[in-house]
Amino acid sequence: MNTREGTLRVLFSGPLLVGGHTHAGGSLDAATARHRKHEDRPIIPASALKGALREAVFRLNPGCCLPWTPCKGTDRCLVCAIFGPSGVDRPGVVDDGESADAGWLGAGLRVGDAVAAERVSYQVRHGVSIDRFTGAKVDGRLFRREVAAPRRDEVLFEAPLQVRLNEDQLARLREASAVVDGIGNSQSRGMGRIRLEIVLQDTSKKNPPSVEININNPGDALVEVEALEPLHLGGLPDGGNVKASERVIPGAALLGALVAAARRAGIDKDQAGRLFGLALSASDLLPAKSGSGAFPAPIPRTALHCPTCGHTRDYLVVELAARALAERGLDVGPPPTCPVCRARSDSDVTLKPLSGAVWPQVEIASRVVTRLARDPATRSAAPGLLHLREQLEPDGVVFRGTLSGLNAESLALLQRIAREPLFIGGARSRGLGRARVRLLSLPRDFDPKRRIESFRTTARVLAPLWSFLGWDADRLLPVLVRTPLDLGDPGQAPGALGQQLFGGDASLLGCWQRTTWRAGWDDWAGAPLPLRPVVAPGSVYLFSAPSFDPQHLRQAEIAGIGDHTRLGLGRLYFGSPLSIFQGA
Repeated sequence: MNTREGTLRVLFSGPLLVGGHTHAGGSLDAATARHRKHEDRPIIPASALKGALREAVFRLNPGCCLPWTPCKGTDRCLVCAIFGPSGVDRPGVVDDGESADAGWLGAGLRVGDAVAAERVSYQVRHGVSIDRFTGAKVDGRLFRREVAAPRRDEVLFEAPLQVRLNEDQLARLREASAVVDGIGNSQSRGMGRIRLEIVLQDTSKKNPPSVEININNPGDALVEVEALEPLHLGGLPDGGNVKASERVIPGAALLGALVAAARRAGIDKDQAGRLFGLALSASDLLPAKSGSGAFPAPIPRTALHCPTCGHTRDYLVVELAARALAERGLDVGPPPTCPVCRARSDSDVTLKPLSGAVWPQVEIASRVVTRLARDPATRSAAPGLLHLREQLEPDGVVFRGTLSGLNAESLALLQRIAREPLFIGGARSRGLGRARVRLLSLPRDFDPKRRIESFRTTARVLAPLWSFLGWDADRLLPVLVRTPLDLGDPGQAPGALGQQLFGGDASLLGCWQRTTWRAGWDDWAGAPLPLRPVVAPGSVYLFSAPSFDPQHLRQAEIAGIGDHTRLGLGRLYFGSPLSIFQGA
């Protein structure tokens, strides 16, 4: 079954209040959801549109399964065939079996946020709470709500739409859309009056490619993901009531998106899994500014930064030498000062060790979305299903990493699914996660030998220290952990790393290591990944190595080392992404 693209046209008249995307603030109790960039344009969240359509289909087809108790298997009811089972965006909660082949996690309809095509004015409306038992007002319960109030009869909203339905299912969906007449808050008070139109493109028109292949030969590639819609990249539970989003796309998520696209294109499940889910190895994708051309790496744990101006310097060798001198009872002098702020003021500004985040300062806009699940049978809130999630809106940001294991057969399959939509992350059936993937040739920066030699040349500035400390600057080899590293017990990671990279011929001079936890969801295997301790990105090791194999180190950067490299772990970076003496 082919994917058909289209638009869901929403025409509304009168006031509108659909919240969840905007903080009310001030004296307001509720605010209308607005576009992040164009705040004079309201939006209708995809989850609200999907909920209204689902309720209409359910009411017109009473023989369908009951809410919150979805049918399973291939013989599904109309509601589950169109919208997927309840809990479809929560992997592992609902076992949908083979029906995931039908579309987006078992759903045949996917709709995005509807954005107003023009500016809309806003107004504040007052109300008072009424006691349902006495019919009188409740003291102290005056409330104020901001609503979108158009100045003409109808205002058009448009939402992107993709469907994978047969003709009968599509006809039923159109019937249901015709009876949807309200959305959002206070519909019984005249607010949220809408009408819906489903407009599908001509099937002869080809959609823009979701996979762009700019390489000709099999092997390794640079992979770049551009988000076309907001993303929710789930991580470890934080103990709060908000599902936070990571700022990194796991390699497992990219492989799962490729396998799902192949299955939607009609590729046999075993063939798609063999070529993408098992043969390919994708690193975690780190954020970078779009158009910069830089390959992202975490800021090393040996970097110091200025709390005043933000200038960052990497003191890998300097800090290691200071440690060695201090162990011998020698005064190492005052902490280093910032060369930028020091030149602008009379007092020295001391550089501080980085704390907390170790990622480059790539700003990704985000917002916390509040949504409330509604029971379509009662048209009231489903108990306990208020949920908050953080979604990323990475305008101007792309995610870059590496992809290894490409062969002629997998490249041909990528060409075949190039125009099939790709979705990454959570809440994919609620307007999030659509992305475009580009495969590019690896940049020249993927030459560890050149970077290591440059590091050693810079390190020779400290030549007087080498004879005193007994070190050889021409044998220094820095290792930066770019994605989480799983070598078993993190406490044994330094020795295991040296053994895998140099066969035990190198000695460890210094280690700046931090431990974290890694979990996730393997889309191909359809099972959660086990929670395990790993070495955190940004950890740094400095070895003294008599020799090294540049090709072996290059493969460690691209394909990774240790366990679970196929799912994004174990990528390294040789040489510091920052100069030892920036500005010196």
